[in-house]
Parts: sequence; C-alpha cells; structure tokens
Amino acid sequence: MLRCSRSLLVTIARGGCLVLLLSGPATARAELGNFELGGRIYTKFLYQNDDSQGVLTLGNPHPNGDNFSGHNGIGTEGELTVVGHVSPLVSGGMRLQSRFGSTWHDWWENGNQTDKAALTGETLGMDHAQYIKLRGPWMRVGTRTDALRWIHLGASDLSMFNHWTIGKIRYIDRDNASGIFAEGSFSDEGQLSYNLGVIALPKLFVGPGWSTGLDDAEVEKPLLNKDFAYGLTLRASWLPVDWPVGWSTTWVVTFTDDLEVDMADPDAEGSQTGRCLDELDNPIPGCEKDHAVSLVPRYRNLVLTEENRWDLGDVLSLEHLSAYSLTRINPDAAANGVQRNAGIFPVVFRDTGSTGLADMALRSRLELPDIGGSGLGLRFEYFNIGEDFNTIFGARREADVLLTDGIVASDQLPTLNLANEFIDFDEPWAESCIGWHGATALLEGEAWIFFYGLEGTAIGYNTNSQGRDVETIYPDFLHNQGYTDTDLYDYANRFDRGSDPRAVYHEDQQRLTMLGVARLGIALPVGAGWSINLKGKLIRDSDERKLRKKQADGRWLDFPDDDYQGTISQGRLSLTMPLTRWLTLTPGVQVERWSEQNRSGNPNQGYIPYETAKEKVFVGARVEYAGVVFSYYLEYLHKEQQRDRDDELQDPRDQMEDQLWHVIRSKGTAEVAW
Repeated sequence: MLRCSRSLLVTIARGGCLVLLLSGPATARAELGNFELGGRIYTKFLYQNDDSQGVLTLGNPHPNGDNFSGHNGIGTEGELTVVGHVSPLVSGGMRLQSRFGSTWHDWWENGNQTDKAALTGETLGMDHAQYIKLRGPWMRVGTRTDALRWIHLGASDLSMFNHWTIGKIRYIDRDNASGIFAEGSFSDEGQLSYNLGVIALPKLFVGPGWSTGLDDAEVEKPLLNKDFAYGLTLRASWLPVDWPVGWSTTWVVTFTDDLEVDMADPDAEGSQTGRCLDELDNPIPGCEKDHAVSLVPRYRNLVLTEENRWDLGDVLSLEHLSAYSLTRINPDAAANGVQRNAGIFPVVFRDTGSTGLADMALRSRLELPDIGGSGLGLRFEYFNIGEDFNTIFGARREADVLLTDGIVASDQLPTLNLANEFIDFDEPWAESCIGWHGATALLEGEAWIFFYGLEGTAIGYNTNSQGRDVETIYPDFLHNQGYTDTDLYDYANRFDRGSDPRAVYHEDQQRLTMLGVARLGIALPVGAGWSINLKGKLIRDSDERKLRKKQADGRWLDFPDDDYQGTISQGRLSLTMPLTRWLTLTPGVQVERWSEQNRSGNPNQGYIPYETAKEKVFVGARVEYAGVVFSYYLEYLHKEQQRDRDDELQDPRDQMEDQLWHVIRSKGTAEVAW
C-alpha cells in the first residue's frame, strides 16, 4: 500500500499520492532490461608558468576556502549514471561521482588532513581523496491524468523556472538541488500547463552572507532544515497552434524563505528565558513552555515575472517581460555584512519592494529574422532594471538575460549573487546588470561568403546617485573602480585587476556607457569548413562621480576633478581550420587597449590615470577519434599597466609600480563516455 507523508512541507506530494491511489497501481518488474547505465571519465591538464599547484584557476574566495585551486596540475574524474525504468509510470536514477580536486600526484590521499609532511597519505584532506559520492538521486512518478502528469522527488537542475526567479543551477552543481516537483496541464493540448516546486534551500550561497545562517554573528544556532523555496510556473498559449499568429504567456512566482529559531521562546535550546524567570528570578509574564519552538524569518525574497510573446509566423516576434522583487531582512537574525565585511554582501541591507520602479525590471524585445527576404535580421531590446531589484536564488552563471555583448562579461544577470568562481581561465564570466537602463540594437546577416553582425548598446544607470549609503545599506564590493580584467582576476585584488563584476553601487555616481561590437566571419574556399572570424569592440564609459563639492564658506561648486573617462578597445582574429574530419585547429590573436582617466583614488587624495596594453596569442585544438574527445588550448598573455603616481598620495595602494605580465598557460582535456 502506498502511504503518503503528513508533513506540511510535502503537502504537494499528498495530492499526488491521492491521484496515484485513485488511478490504480502499475505493474513493475525487476528486470535487467529496465536499467540504463552510463559512464564517463574526464581528465584535465592545467599548466601555467607560475608556482601555484592545483587543477582549478579560480576557486573558493573564502578565507578558509579550498586547497585545490591553482594553475598546475592534472586531475581525473569518473562517474557512473544509473537510470531505472520500474514501470511505464515510475522511473528513478542517480549518479556516482568521484570527488573533485584530486590530482595525479596525490596517489593515495585518504581524506585526512595533517600539518605534518608525512609519507602516509594524510596531508591534503578530503579535497584530494578520490572518494565516490552520491549525486543527483531522483524518482519520477506518473499518473493517468493531465491535471497531474508527473511528480518528481529528489534532484533537479531547477530549469522549470527562469533566470529572474529560481535559476537553472550551474553545471558543477547541476544535480545538487533537491525538492518535490509536480507538473500538469489543464487542457488536452497543453494550452495551460504548470510546474510547482518545493526546493530545499542550499545552506551555502542563498541568503545574506551567502548562507542561510552559517557563520552569521547574529545567529546562535543556525536552523537549516526548515529553509525552503517555493516556485510556481504557469504557461498559457492563447491561440490555436495552427494559426499564423501565436501568443503565449508565462507567469513565474517564487518565494525564498530563510527561517531561524526565535531565541525569545523558552523552549529554544540556549534561550535566555528558558526558565521563564528574569534576572532577579521573578516569573516573566506570559512566558510558558509548550514544547513547541517558534521561528522568525531571517531573510525572504519574493520574485514575480510575467512574460508575453507574440509571433507572426517567421516575420516578426515581440516579447515583453515584467518582473518584481520584494525582500525582507531581519537585522536580529542577519548580521550587517555591508558594515562588517567591507561592503562585500549579496543583498541590500534593508527591506525593499515598496519603492515602485526601483523594485521592478522590464525587458522588451523586437525581432525581425529576415527583413524583406534580404537575409538581414534585426533584434532590438529595451531594458530597465531597478536599483533595488535583486533575485537571491536566480541564475548565477552560464545564463544571460540581455542581448548585449556586455561590458566585462558575456552574460548579464539581475543578481548580486554571481558565481564567478570554480572556473578555469578559458571560461566565460557573468556580470550583474542591476540598475541597467538602456537599449541594444543588433543587425545580423549573411551575404555570399560573409557572415556579419553589428551591435550598438547604450546603458544609463538607475543606480546613479549622490551620497548613497554604502556604509550600512548598499554593498559596494570593496573593489569598484576601473575596467575589470577577467583574464588576471583574483578576489584579493593583488593584481589590481579592476572592479568586482558585482559592484553596482557607489557612493557618488553619474555614469553612462556606450559600446559597439562588430563581427565578421568569412567562409574560405579551402578545405571543408575553414573560416576567418573577426571581432572588434569599443567601450566608452564615463562617470562624473561626485557632481558638486561643498566649500568651507558653505557654497557648492562643481567638482569635475574626479570624472572617470574610460576607452576600452578590443580586437580579435581567429582562424578555424578543420584539417581532417577528426582534427580541428583554431589559432588566433587578441589585442586590447585601455585608456582610463581618473581610474582609481578618492576625492580627498585625488585620482590617477591608467594606460593598459594587453595582447594574447593562442591556439586551440580538438580531436574526436574513435569515441574519445581531446581538446587543448594554449595561450601567451602579455600585459603592461602604466599608472601615473603622485608621491604625496597617502594611500600606499595608489603608489604601486607599473605592472608587467608574461603568462604562458594551457588547458587540455580528454573525455570518454559510454
């Protein structure tokens, strides 16, 4: 007999259980043919001309973070995937995955850690042991009714929502999220369908301080296992599928709820009122133990989106998205990381959601795939993201909400909770687009042997403000000046690599950004698939910063001495060369020039300009042979950074010498799957 849980958190599953009971049991047989087995072995070679050791370019920035990051190492991962088809209505699966971080040189590491350099295998800890761990267990139960087609229990990549609400999990965490999910339809043709989910919050990365209470100075006893997110997606198609005009609507609402123990409850462990007596041992009025512990919210985030799409055949597409974000933060259960952590914090430290457009986001798109049969396509996008819009559980990387090529990264996401770590030097980045207000126009087409594209983007900023409170309310992420160099990025800013991609708030800002991108591909009449690829990019970034300055006599005067002017130019040339049907080479070169006036400093001590020259020469290779895939990427990176200095500057960080890099680095991979 199928029994259903009475837990409040799985109410959604109880309804599914009832439907299953009413629809009748399905026959199940334990046969070998019901199994699907898959395996994969992946090896990475990472080498650079420095003295670091590890198999990951950029790891965990936490002070007590990983010990497997570095530019020199070889590591292998193995996994086994098992999927079972129990019956036509029931299936399940899981993945057995080796731990990340072990290198070929570790040999027999057993997972223990010691400071002694002993020949015991007990030196580097669990990160360097090759234990197998359970990943992504799930089961899926179907019904015989459209109203509730499936119930999914366990691991999910959360792709049933969207980037603005609960985002699809990045690849390295792809099956860490778990919950209870349901999906169904209220019409035979699926014209109104839904997805419903209750998701266990990760104790790390979702919430103030990137946690749901761990390491928070205001939380005495972190309560983790009652923290959940709730999501609902509704999709409606308003017109018949055979009509030449299409109209669809998608609504998504998600609610992230981080709860903690109410330490004023006498039943709470460690409560100061545990005896219901005050400091003088007098009874506290109204205090009574009832063997039930009350909870208080620590942080809550509600996000709603509505997206409409209209299609007129292959001629025209229109799309409009509206989003709203509301946050509530309890200062008694969440430490003020803006104040305590040098402005490095993933949320605004105050309640938001009642300030109109500041809590809203809008995005409208127009697409003409083929204008008049000319082969020329046009895409236009308007975006307006409020200064207080923030989604704590939204997509953090490997996703994009805007058309533009971006300022410092290829992906733009409306969150302060970006995940630009656990990546190698050749992987793309994400930047926060909170506060962006502007438009992008893209022209793309092809003619004869040419493939081309032109982009123009203008960005104003809803975060433009004078005298913003970045000491106690708005996080500025400490490093917030200068163009970001993601090629040589480190969280401690030892290399003076510019601003943090999450730094969207400044005390004084009056900023405007213009950028243009041109792409040209040329199909060569050589071999099979040879081509030349060219890309040019120009950014003009200006920020008047502090607009006026108060004099000793009380008068306000214009203050132009701190105005930032940045001109960033980039050019890239690569050649795609399929030499054989199993070998492809991709050599190329990239040149960048950055001219930044008043790049770094402060109003009291002044600002200094930077001139940066950067060149990169690279070659990539890919081999697909008899079921195994090899890839190799080698690059030489040269960078010179010239900084005019003022010996009278008091801050020693502004008196650093010019900097020079000669970096040779490579990454190779070998992968086989079956």
